[in-house]
Amino acid sequence: MRIGIDLQGLQSEGSRTRGIGRYSLEIIRHLIKESPKDYFVLIANASLTNLEDLFISELSQNNVSYFEWSSPCPFDYLSRNQNLYELALYIKSYSCSCLQLDIVIITSFLEGFSENSLIEYDRDLIDVKILSIFYDLIPILNPELYFKDNLEFEKFYRNKLKRLTEVDGLLAISKSSAKEASDYLGFDTNFVFNISSACDREIFNTIRLITPSDLIKPILENPFLLYTGAGDLRKNLKGLLEAYSLLPSEFKNFKLVLAGKLIQPERELIDTWIKDFSIDPTNVIQTGYVSDDDLVVLYRLCHLFVFPSFHEGFGLPVLEAMSCGAAVIGSEVTSIPEVISYSEAMFDPSDTNSIKQLILKVLKNNKFRDQLVVNSKLQCERFSWSNTAKAIMRACLKVTAANYKQLPDNSYQFISQNNNKNLEKLFFK
Repeated sequence: MRIGIDLQGLQSEGSRTRGIGRYSLEIIRHLIKESPKDYFVLIANASLTNLEDLFISELSQNNVSYFEWSSPCPFDYLSRNQNLYELALYIKSYSCSCLQLDIVIITSFLEGFSENSLIEYDRDLIDVKILSIFYDLIPILNPELYFKDNLEFEKFYRNKLKRLTEVDGLLAISKSSAKEASDYLGFDTNFVFNISSACDREIFNTIRLITPSDLIKPILENPFLLYTGAGDLRKNLKGLLEAYSLLPSEFKNFKLVLAGKLIQPERELIDTWIKDFSIDPTNVIQTGYVSDDDLVVLYRLCHLFVFPSFHEGFGLPVLEAMSCGAAVIGSEVTSIPEVISYSEAMFDPSDTNSIKQLILKVLKNNKFRDQLVVNSKLQCERFSWSNTAKAIMRACLKVTAANYKQLPDNSYQFISQNNNKNLEKLFFK
């Protein structure tokens, strides 16, 4: 099978350093690893970051090539340049039609608001099946958090969802996100595939030797509760801070560590909540960005990892923490129960007392904490990138079953080496 992978979920500034970028990278690498008999074309947007160095190992294989399409800029949504957008759509679609692919996998469909990403294809120009990874519908299901005072983004997002329904299938990252696709977008459940997710077990494990950096060494001097991730309102840090403030005084020796990069408005909100809930500011530690090594140390040494989010497509920090042997509790909503899969370890995120009581149970009951650690060990084994890659390939086979076509083994090598130059002559002579 000839598979094109649209790299823009990994190229765009908005996604590259976040979960989508990390997910996309792992998906691509493991798809190639698990499918040595298939041919992969990594389709890149020349207007964005070049990623050839990121795939040096993969591109050294004879079944992988790197292809760039290019167009005059700007063609992002905010530029309002319809002519350049249509030209870019034509160039991209025609370019990819020359690759004679069986299927294209889009790593992130919701790109292109403020930078020159273009995800859609003109289906009149390219006869190929298209699958898109589907993460969640968080903005549309939480409009008061994401669309308030941002009408332009709402218009862009809703238009994107309409275009998303034109693809041939969705690769959902959890059962919860698959259900959102069928319930809210009306997708045929036969073509919404739960491919799940995973974390890098070479990084997130209990055995790798790590020396903590000077940044986190002071944190390790006291017992602590841990949260990692972003700070937007759906993450419910307000609920976590309020629950923490309600803990009995004998447990105030436990610090609350919020690890991860937070933007200035998020930090200001956290400081406001600390003050509102009369928390000693020295008891809440905001680390800012931490390296993977430091993150692993925090996961391993925390007394408890708490994930109070209202809505997740998957909830990768939960799996990372479990893979590092942490005792983990979290919200009983959306995809989080799929990862934790232990009812005793979950709380109602909208009920501050529910969060507090479960934290307190862990702090008071070492036997219960040990049960959580055992659950983490069992659950993390259920998720692997290998399983996810195999699920994607099964989806590709199902979607392409009606029009599968066999091409010569060397067809892509010629296209990869020559097509960029030919297209440049065609459109910019």
